[in-house]
Formats: sequence, structure tokens, C-alpha cells
Amino acid sequence: MAKTKRHGGRRLSIRIRGVYFDQIVRGDKTVELRKTSPYWLSRANRLLASKARLWVAVFVCGPHVHRREIIAIKFGKASEFLKRELSEQGKRDLGGDDPEVVAFFLGDEIGA
Repeated sequence: MAKTKRHGGRRLSIRIRGVYFDQIVRGDKTVELRKTSPYWLSRANRLLASKARLWVAVFVCGPHVHRREIIAIKFGKASEFLKRELSEQGKRDLGGDDPEVVAFFLGDEIGA
């Protein structure tokens, strides 16, 4: 995780599948869930512990990059944040029917 001078905040790079990338770019997908693993817990806790006024999610899909403000970070069950059952792909990606996750809530797009 790096500090970004251009935006004056902390950034978090996230590799993402094309279909989800497109949903985020359109603004349809407003929360990104990640497995509760040591890797994602450490990234989330570093952001929460930082004094930065801005957190930036940098979504990467092949050569495409899109940035959105992270407006909140929460921990809990996937269904709690989605208000629906996970898709079959979501179950495979997150490791179960209703796993514990780190939820990154997305705000406005941030220019490059």
C-alpha cells in the first residue's frame, strides 16, 4: 500500500474481474468484498490506522485502471453488506455461502 501524493491520501490496489470492473466504473457496484485473510485484514487495518483524509481504491483489470474513494471499511458477513445471497462466483472467490469478509465501501470516482 502506498501513499499517493497526487490525491493526498492512501491508496489500495485491487485486481478485479472484468465484469466487476465495468460495474464499478458505471457506479453500479458500490462495495468491494474481500476474504477475511491476513493479507486483506492488514491492508484494511493500515488504512484505518492512517491519518490520511482520503483513501483511494485503485481497481486494475488488465491494462485498465479506475480509482474510487473508499468511504468506509467494515468487517462482517458477506450477506450483511450485500443484502442478498452471494453469486456462485462470489461463493468461489470468497470461500463459502456467507463468509466473513472485509467490505470496502466505494464513493466518488477520482481522476487519474
